[in-house]
Amino acid sequence: MSAPKTRQRRPAPTRQSGALQRLNWRSPHVRALTTAAVGAIAIALLLIVLGQHAYVAWLAGWSVITFICYGYDKRQAQADGPRIPELSFHVMTLLGGFVGGWIGRTFWRHKTLHPSFLAILLISTVLHVALMGLLWPELRPAMP
Repeated sequence: MSAPKTRQRRPAPTRQSGALQRLNWRSPHVRALTTAAVGAIAIALLLIVLGQHAYVAWLAGWSVITFICYGYDKRQAQADGPRIPELSFHVMTLLGGFVGGWIGRTFWRHKTLHPSFLAILLISTVLHVALMGLLWPELRPAMP
């Protein structure tokens, strides 16, 4: 006699709609960016509370997180562990982590042979320096 077949249950439908429903929350890219965003926003909020301009705080938050991610990814590469997807690094850099990207790339000697990283860092640097130029009258009083 054969064993009786068991019916597999389908997961209950979620009430999320649109983009949230399409996101794969198990994806390493989504997890890396979500974790990075929480850290960057926490750092930025702390700096805003301490009196820093919101844009400067935003850049500092993303830069600190991007630097940490470069170090983490370098360590994971050496240990053959799970890595942060390259797209996540590019998004963090474009969101404002370009300073942390430059420092992390140099300090950790990580991602230095990837032309795409250099290109994204250059583009992000130019974009954010231009934005700082536009915001300069507003930023100047907040600068020490």
